[in-house]
Amino acid sequence: MSSAKAGAAAIRLAVSLRHSYLPMQGPPGTGKTYTAAEQILELGQADAVCLARALLRKNKIKTEVEPAAIRDGFSTKLVGYSNADIEAVILMANDDAAREGGTSAPVTAEHFLRAATDYFPSRDSELLEYMELLAVFEASSRRLLPTKYASMTPEELDTRLRLLRAVVGGRR
Repeated sequence: MSSAKAGAAAIRLAVSLRHSYLPMQGPPGTGKTYTAAEQILELGQADAVCLARALLRKNKIKTEVEPAAIRDGFSTKLVGYSNADIEAVILMANDDAAREGGTSAPVTAEHFLRAATDYFPSRDSELLEYMELLAVFEASSRRLLPTKYASMTPEELDTRLRLLRAVVGGRR
């Protein structure tokens, strides 16, 4: 088997395994690091495709596009983005479709690809933390909280939220 075929097989195998391990061995220079990097990229893309499907259903987006079909142009641009970022991209694509063809127009692959290329995620750390804390207050269990908030008391969380609200709200 050629090294390209072996690498492709290793990537397919890694994607099919969940909550498991795939050991790789071989002499130096045979592509172990490259294959591992490709596996990580592929897993991230597969997760983004599943998330995109769920967000399409959640937001009742009218489309005939299967996210896996546009994975190379769509999901690869969104690996590492938050779920909220991916949802924002999908909603941008929906808005573009509505502007171009009316509110009942379906979202096309071109709309999704254009939105993924155009989207620029927020880098405002205080605003992002504020939004995250808003979500924390919606949680019904400490087990659902991000680690950095799980050990804080409700009073500490409220104090932090009020501080961030003052900072973020004072910018306008």
